Amino acid sequence: MRTYILACVCVFLLNCKKPEDRTCFKPAGEITKLKISLSAFDYIEVKDYVDVFLTPDTIEFAEVEGGKNLITHITIKQEENKLFIRNQNKCDWVRKYTQPIKIYLHYKTLNTIEYQSSGNIYFTDTLAAPKFTINQRGGSGICYLVLKTDSCFLNIHTGPGDFVAEGKTINCLVFCNGNGFIDASKLVSDYSFVNSKGTGDTKIYTTLHLDAIISYIGNIYYFGNPPKVNKEIKGKGQVIKVN
Repeated sequence: MRTYILACVCVFLLNCKKPEDRTCFKPAGEITKLKISLSAFDYIEVKDYVDVFLTPDTIEFAEVEGGKNLITHITIKQEENKLFIRNQNKCDWVRKYTQPIKIYLHYKTLNTIEYQSSGNIYFTDTLAAPKFTINQRGGSGICYLVLKTDSCFLNIHTGPGDFVAEGKTINCLVFCNGNGFIDASKLVSDYSFVNSKGTGDTKIYTTLHLDAIISYIGNIYYFGNPPKVNKEIKGKGQVIKVN
């Protein structure tokens, strides 16, 4: 009976949709690539399940890689200097991806990432910029960052996603309010400010000065033996020196 009912529902849904919209009942298809030309951008917002690979370059373009029946439902919308990336494929419960859809973005400059995705972000090379900000709002993957900046802002507002950062910066400012972890133990900074309000731990590397605030249970681990460390503990987490 259950099988019969499910079959009837599937047939009903299939007949209600246009052929081009029946993505639930199509296989992913063979892996193919689609190249998209872009104008200058410095801001990216990523949603849904996609992996994004970021590469500094002298030109801006995107390349989408995935099953041929899936990549047509990836949207990359540009509004002036901002890119908005969406995966509008539906019915993942029917179709099992052999690999996630990948988006390769080549950029000249990049200042801001808004991360709301369940996929990962990979920096394939060092991002060099005076200032860089990444905000996680509900993200659940991992962002692998390679930075060379004057100031960087690593912000987890909500969600279980993690940041892993390496490189060098003068000022590293961290806000952790979600369940994710921030590992910046290989991101060398002169000054670090960490405001921990979440459950995840933060690892930081600073050589001169650390200001640390803890309001919940997440710990702050610091490397680099800075001579000046200021602590404000209002929760159960600890500020822990790592030799």
